[in-house]
Amino acid sequence: MKSKSLRWAAFAFAVFHIYCNVFASISELWLSAIHFGGFCAIFALMANETEDIDRNSFQFWINVGLALIAISTSSYLILFENALYARETEFIISDYIFALLAVGLAIEFTRRTTGWFMPVLILISLSYILFLGRYIGGVFAFPGLSLETVLYRSFFTSEGMFGLTAQISSTFVFMFIIFGSFLLRSGAGDFIVRLAQCLAGRFTGGAGLVAVVGSGLMGSVSGSAVANTVSTGVITIPMMKKSGFQGRFSAGVVAAASTGGALMPPVMGAAAFLMSDMTGISYYEIARAALLPAILYYIVLFSVVHIEAIKRNIPIIDTKDIPSIWETLRKGGHLLLSLPVFIYMMFDGYSVMYASIWSLMMAVALSYIRRATWLTPKKILRTIENGVDAVIPVATACACAGIIIGIITLTGLGLKFSSLVISLSGGNIFLALLLTMIASLILGMGLPTAAAYILVATLAAPALEQLGIHQLAAHLFVFYSAMLSSITPPVALAAYAASGLANANPFR
Repeated sequence: MKSKSLRWAAFAFAVFHIYCNVFASISELWLSAIHFGGFCAIFALMANETEDIDRNSFQFWINVGLALIAISTSSYLILFENALYARETEFIISDYIFALLAVGLAIEFTRRTTGWFMPVLILISLSYILFLGRYIGGVFAFPGLSLETVLYRSFFTSEGMFGLTAQISSTFVFMFIIFGSFLLRSGAGDFIVRLAQCLAGRFTGGAGLVAVVGSGLMGSVSGSAVANTVSTGVITIPMMKKSGFQGRFSAGVVAAASTGGALMPPVMGAAAFLMSDMTGISYYEIARAALLPAILYYIVLFSVVHIEAIKRNIPIIDTKDIPSIWETLRKGGHLLLSLPVFIYMMFDGYSVMYASIWSLMMAVALSYIRRATWLTPKKILRTIENGVDAVIPVATACACAGIIIGIITLTGLGLKFSSLVISLSGGNIFLALLLTMIASLILGMGLPTAAAYILVATLAAPALEQLGIHQLAAHLFVFYSAMLSSITPPVALAAYAASGLANANPFR
């Protein structure tokens, strides 16, 4: 349970982001630094309350100290920006201290939010660029750079932890997650599950099909495989188990369907906007190209559920348990009307931020059509609080991804990786795709979908483009592979989330 002061701090920080993204003009580096420092501070203080840590304990004051350090590192970059650029790699003591603290914070908070995979990857990357590269032979040999150069590029410039990935997190991803939070808080999530029951409940294995449809629709809005798994699974997993499906199968279906939602047009979570920004391809073209792969993905899931239902003689859902589609649309159909507004504005050329804020206001206004869906001031405060919670793992992971991408750029690892893929594949496109997919699954482990895509696209997509694959096809393939890391062992965060709801073994 969060204190009122922390809730209001999260609310004020979210409003600040919305104001900067939509109405004000602020340096991208400054906004990225504030974004990282603020969310790290909120997360550290939140840990003291959600974990119910005693005020007199060492851990409590460690978290308070981390919050103060997070604010201090961001403030240092902003207040001394000109002096930092004037000195460049001629560091003074305070430069070393704050740069090392910032990198350390990114590693620690990413470890807390997404596990050990990304922090270990950063430590390996830093070791490689500082000294390890000189001991490696062949194409990956690297003479090494000084600590000052590495810290300068990682912390003080827009080519490191406050570069493109952090800028995307503080703009596109933040705005879309907040919009999705308002949409779901208004009752759209329950409406989607009821609508799925109406559409799929009358078929064999209806409960499983409801889970697939509901998770797919929700995933398109939520942008997070894990959050989607939890929000829909709490309803659909018990429903599947009650109808006769095994717990592990129910959890697997929900995790897989929730993961695929990020690929499903017309919204596609935050992925379409990230891809559009990185490639320069329009949102409309990306959504249109993703439609067929998304349909094929869900046809496979439907087939698996249907076959399992036949094998286990699972009956059709009793019609008395299936709500009327007209009654369902009458009670909740208005809650999704903000989505067509969002899509229309995107297709009409408006920015993601502008479309998001108008759609957000539309979602709030539409909630007042029925008394049961009203977004009261208290609910709005809780909604923004939930949105801030959802942004935290993305903000920390994107900062870490920025450090890794900066190292990839500085060392030329991206080109070396592309050359290696082309060399190992012998120019065979199928083999190159297989190697790229394996790399994408590994690099995407334990990361939010947006951060996984950014990291993998930087490293792997150029290899496919060099083999003559169209830029959009290459990026969609990389995104699809990185997205699947959410359900690929041994990390498989969406599967872990679903297994908890099903009381099942996550590896099964």
